[in-house]
Amino acid sequence: DGLGSSYLQSYINSNLLPNFKRLQTEGAWTNNARNDYDITVTLPNHTTQVTGRGIMGATGHNWTSNTDPAVGQTIQSNKGSYVAGVFDVAHDNGLKTAMFAGKTKFSLFDTSYNATNGAPDITGVDNGRDKLDRFGIDGTATQVASAFSAANSGSTPYNYSFLHFADPDTAGHASGWGSSAYQSAVVACNTALGQVFTTITNNPVMNGHTAVVLTADHGGNGTDHSNVNDVLDYTIPFAVWGPGVTAGADLYSLNTGVRFD
Repeated sequence: DGLGSSYLQSYINSNLLPNFKRLQTEGAWTNNARNDYDITVTLPNHTTQVTGRGIMGATGHNWTSNTDPAVGQTIQSNKGSYVAGVFDVAHDNGLKTAMFAGKTKFSLFDTSYNATNGAPDITGVDNGRDKLDRFGIDGTATQVASAFSAANSGSTPYNYSFLHFADPDTAGHASGWGSSAYQSAVVACNTALGQVFTTITNNPVMNGHTAVVLTADHGGNGTDHSNVNDVLDYTIPFAVWGPGVTAGADLYSLNTGVRFD
């Protein structure tokens, strides 16, 4: 949350973030990805990550609020029609799903995809309507990673987990993007990312069978990130690590003619 590319790379170059560096040396990545074109704030862009849709228009998910949702409010009730997402795809194919979040507003996803509001499962065996098997507001990046590690220590880890690290955004609003407090928050995320790598490596079910996708919802400038025309607000990292991923590759080079740098 709030991980701007320009800040991230300067910290990597200063050898402060060995686990982020690992994503770049062992995975495919770019620092020139984008959040949604129209809105550079947290919850709308995380809804884009979960649903694979842009925010605005007929094909968008249309969630524009960045505050805790009202009781019972869902992505679907706001849109006026069901908006399927990654939790639907995984759950309806019989896979275990989880979200480990750092902000209370992420309750939107638990409510939108629970046993009442989730869509019927019409893919193969009926696994029910509750698309999220585990949801929690787990606190800081370190606490989120610890919750992820504890939940995935056994022989039946979650097949798809969404982790949300709020620390950089919190520090950015309080002290400014690029401040010493912001740097410390990104370093905390590096520690949390290391916990994720360790969890994967230590679990034989996950080791060699798990992909990590890392991105951000927006960057920031000063103590704000709401200016959709500010390059510091809309430029974000995107990295993919795991089996079959070309080490050190540029994501745009791998997707020539599909995505443009």
